Amino acid sequence: MNRMRLGQQQCGKRLGGTLELMESCILLTLKKQAGHGYEIARSLDKHGMCKRGLGPLYTILNKMEERGLIKSQWDTSTKHGPARRIYEITEGGVIHLEGLVAILQETLKTVSSVIDEFKSNCDEKT
Repeated sequence: MNRMRLGQQQCGKRLGGTLELMESCILLTLKKQAGHGYEIARSLDKHGMCKRGLGPLYTILNKMEERGLIKSQWDTSTKHGPARRIYEITEGGVIHLEGLVAILQETLKTVSSVIDEFKSNCDEKT
């Protein structure tokens, strides 16, 4: 059994992992402004999330588009280089992002609580 799943119980809503966090960052980026894949990758990199190259990013973008969270169209007006696919968030994507942010806030509270308890426990023993 995978170590991460050992003892893991469903306890309310929470993020399932890196994919949902990456989706949150993508949706937040596109909520600010529509953009092409490279711009999205730069934004993810700023948050330390795009370390495996652009291939997985485009897979995630395609799946998000299939789910109706984002939409895209080709920008053929570029003077240099090939056409680029421009992504933008949908209304469903905005609603999904709001839900993800609420879950992130709860996750942050939980993580902070665990860290505080850990620090408190370490201080008592020193």
